[in-house]
Amino acid sequence: MIKEYRDHDITHLNSFAVAARAERFVEFGSGAELAEYLGTHSDITSDKWALLGGGNNILFTGDFRGTLLHPTGTSTKITDEGTDSVGIRVEAGHDWDEFVSRCVGQGLWGVENLSHIPGTVGAAMEAALSGLPAIAVSCAAHNPVDFSAAARAALWAVDYVKQNPLPRNMVLNLNAPELPISEIKGIRLASLCLQKYENTHACFEAPGGMKYFFAPFGKLTEVSEHDDNDEKWIRDGYVTLTPIHYDITCYSYMGKMDVSGFDLTGLTIESDRFEYPGEIELRN
Repeated sequence: MIKEYRDHDITHLNSFAVAARAERFVEFGSGAELAEYLGTHSDITSDKWALLGGGNNILFTGDFRGTLLHPTGTSTKITDEGTDSVGIRVEAGHDWDEFVSRCVGQGLWGVENLSHIPGTVGAAMEAALSGLPAIAVSCAAHNPVDFSAAARAALWAVDYVKQNPLPRNMVLNLNAPELPISEIKGIRLASLCLQKYENTHACFEAPGGMKYFFAPFGKLTEVSEHDDNDEKWIRDGYVTLTPIHYDITCYSYMGKMDVSGFDLTGLTIESDRFEYPGEIELRN
């Protein structure tokens, strides 16, 4: 069922809960409903418009002057079923993690590894791989409720990228402590901290009764006053900014390596084939 609203509050439909309103907000339950609605409202496509789901990784810098189309349908339907695959049609308004849980509960495997993936960095990496300016923003707290500092830091980062375009395949990783804005001490350029966790897996139960496990839990990371990484500076009340790229080559060590003695002709082995022993004993 189509529902149309004017001057609609969309504060709950963006990750940072930034107060914003949409000039026109349209909810639709299916593709057919949307097609019928657009057929009688041609002014929408000739004006500013966007499709808005749950609002993850969305940051409004002000009110949206145009039309937001919001899917609400949650129906699912198996469209084809083979010996080793199943096709499922899912309405765009369906919560993704709930869909994954439903699939797992019905014994339909293949999407379970796409559940509980943090949205900010994941979305930013996808953007960078597509050649788009990418910023990953996080509020560095276990269960944050105050995103005010992170939201304003994100606005600053957007303005920074506008003035300083990022190289291709680059992500700016921004972390903000959960503190009142007045208590933020500043910003630090810092490396990423190597995080350590307990080897703990939490057990969850899908709607169909199927159990699944998720890790990691039990953060063990410790930093000292002498460290210069994002974890340390966040704990000291700073916003941190780290440029990330996809080339993980260690150029400093590669420049010191000497492989001039590489020669395969002087090496002898009993066989060029590896024989699998059948059993391998693993010890800690």
